[in-house]
Amino acid sequence: MKSENRLPALDVFRGLALLQLGFMLVPDIMENIFCICRNFGRNALLMYILSELVQSFLWSLKTPDGELVYPWLWEISVKDCGSTAFSILLFSMMWILFW
Repeated sequence: MKSENRLPALDVFRGLALLQLGFMLVPDIMENIFCICRNFGRNALLMYILSELVQSFLWSLKTPDGELVYPWLWEISVKDCGSTAFSILLFSMMWILFW
């Protein structure tokens, strides 16, 4: 099976499952590895993981025309707002603001 056929969200779920398994089997070691989360807050880590899951989900969805949803959103929203680099910057800022 080629890697293009796999959903990226499955890799994220596998990674989360391995983290959960690590916290269950060796909690002391895992707490020391992730002690930075206590300093900056666990909500930031949750938002990062949630954002990655949504983005992976959007990359797996297709429009009725067969186009991927994530690039399609960029094309219909800010693609023609200047250069490509500037439109990508605007799209990423919109992504952050609407979260």
